[in-house]
Amino acid sequence: MVLQPTGRVRFDRVRGFEERRPGALAAVQPGDLGRLEALAGADRYGVEIALSAVRDTRDVRAMPSHGAYVEGEAGRFQSLDGSGLGVWRAQALGLAFRPALFRIPFLPERGAVFLRANGVVTRPDGGPLPWVYLPELDRDLLVGYPRSEFVGRDALSVGVGARGVVGEALGAFLVEGVATAMVGAAYDDVVREFTPRVRFAPGQTAAGDRVPLSPSLAVGLNLHYLDRERPLVGALVGIGPDGVSLASLRLVWGLGAYRPRLR
Repeated sequence: MVLQPTGRVRFDRVRGFEERRPGALAAVQPGDLGRLEALAGADRYGVEIALSAVRDTRDVRAMPSHGAYVEGEAGRFQSLDGSGLGVWRAQALGLAFRPALFRIPFLPERGAVFLRANGVVTRPDGGPLPWVYLPELDRDLLVGYPRSEFVGRDALSVGVGARGVVGEALGAFLVEGVATAMVGAAYDDVVREFTPRVRFAPGQTAAGDRVPLSPSLAVGLNLHYLDRERPLVGALVGIGPDGVSLASLRLVWGLGAYRPRLR
C-alpha cells in the first residue's frame, strides 16, 4: 500500500452561463439559480489538503487478467477568498479483475472480466455548496451522456465489463477490445436519496425524491505493444438513452517509444 499526501491550489472564475438545451433553466430550483447567478463575475479560490492510499495487485497494469486496484482519498478544502467556505470530501475507486470462465472460439485468448465501483461524498461546513465545487460523473465513470449531466454533492457509479485481445496489427501491436455496462447517479445526499431502481428514459427528479440509477454501455478498442506493458492509443464509445457518443480518444504513449525488435 502507498500513502500519498497532496496539496492543491484551486482558482475558479465564472464569467456567465447559458442553457445547454432549451428550457433547462426552467427546471432549476429558484434558490439554486440564484446561487449560480451570484457566482458570475466572482473569483473563488482556496487550498485543499488530502491524503490518498493506493493498493495495486494487478498482474499487468496495462492489460490485467487478475488482481485489483483500490484507491481512496480524504481531504479538506478551505477557501481563501473571504467566503469562509470549508468542505470535507472523501472518494474511493475500486477495480477487480478475474480471468474469464471460458474462451470464445474465434479469439486468441480467454480474456478477463472485471468489476468497477466509484463513489464520492462531499460535505460543506454549513449551507449549500457552490456549483463550481460539486463533483460530477465524468465520461470515464458514466459514458453516453452529455457533459455535466450528473452533478451533485455525492456521486456513485458501478459497472461490470470484459476485456481481452481480439487480434494483432502489423505484427507489432495487440488490439484489445473492452465492453462495460454501467449504472450511476449524482445525489444531494446519497444515503437519503439512493435507490437501486434503474431509469432507462432521461428525465428530471423532483427535489427530495429518491434518485434512480441511469444506465450506459461502453465499447472500445485499445492498441498495445506486444509486451503488454506499454499502451499506445485507446478509443471508447458510449451508448446511453440520449444516443451514441464518443466518450474518449486518447494517445496514451508516445509514438517515438516504439522500436522494432531484432529477430
